[in-house]
Amino acid sequence: MKKHFIYPLISLSLVSLFAVGHDNGTNLYNTKISTNCRVFDKRAGGKDVLRIYNSEDYILLDEDTNTSPLIEEFEELYNCEVIYECFDTNENMLSKIKLGAANYDLVCTSEYTVQRMVEDNLIIPFDEESTPTYDAYASKFLIDKLASIEVNGKTNVIDTYARGYMWGTLGYLYNPNYVGFNDEIRETIHEDMNNWDSLWSDKYESSFYLKDSIRDTYALGVMHAFKDEFEEQENLYNEGELTEEEYNKNITEIFNRCDQASADKVFSALSDLKANGAAFEIDEGKIDMIKGYIGVDLAWSGDAIYAMYEASEQDVTLYYQAPELAANIWFDAWVMPQGANKDLASKFVDFMSDPERAVENSDY
Repeated sequence: MKKHFIYPLISLSLVSLFAVGHDNGTNLYNTKISTNCRVFDKRAGGKDVLRIYNSEDYILLDEDTNTSPLIEEFEELYNCEVIYECFDTNENMLSKIKLGAANYDLVCTSEYTVQRMVEDNLIIPFDEESTPTYDAYASKFLIDKLASIEVNGKTNVIDTYARGYMWGTLGYLYNPNYVGFNDEIRETIHEDMNNWDSLWSDKYESSFYLKDSIRDTYALGVMHAFKDEFEEQENLYNEGELTEEEYNKNITEIFNRCDQASADKVFSALSDLKANGAAFEIDEGKIDMIKGYIGVDLAWSGDAIYAMYEASEQDVTLYYQAPELAANIWFDAWVMPQGANKDLASKFVDFMSDPERAVENSDY
């Protein structure tokens, strides 16, 4: 029997696998606003306009021209103009949307933020059959996972408000040959990184990064604070006393507890981890791992494969592991804020869901 928690190595398009883990915004087309993000804005001359808000490093970019060939192709195909801006974290993006500081037609964000945006009536649903290419090619398994997320106690809600973009896992990216590690660590690190508890050990003091993302770092705290319960569920499953459905239901409940006592237990665990020398990052972790500045990074699978590839070009070997006991699967999805250009936003989602474009974009 297969458990719910699966461990792919890379961040993949929801489209390209089965058929295939983010607010700065000026408005100058082809202008660099950070090391990772460009703002695309041609200021429409009477043309239909699509305003997109996405995470940094999250769309195919021509490094020579600093423009996105996919955006340019879409503009030509639909005779429109695209204003493309980037944000650093979901929380900053959400604050900007709530404050009404900017009007966007399409936002790419993570599943837990989609959940909050539905609850706060910040987004509108996609019309049925408005994204036929997505409907035809997106992974049904992943669509079902999105649909299973509860909103106000109900399921089959988020899938009407969101169209999946990318997905992956949370795990440890690590370098056994980091200069700060002694021989003992180098001998045990592969085993250690199969255990979420390892970073609480004194031997990893001040050698690791956590994500400046509450969902992901909190998930790490959950897996440490409730390790005994996860192990109990695993044993019951392996002994045949729980079905796959029961097992998934039980561990999902542990992951999603939000009562004060559970939160206090997790925050206490994270306080201990911070006292063990944790530093926090969003995008620089993968670069610092390549440069050898740090030994372990709590990483999204997409960042991990990028770092592993780039490091190999410098004869440095990095590893990525999602501990087998349990792991957090993340989903990023497109949503339409209130007042969006619904027709053009739906067309862009469907355009990006074409299998060839999805593969090219995911590969980048």
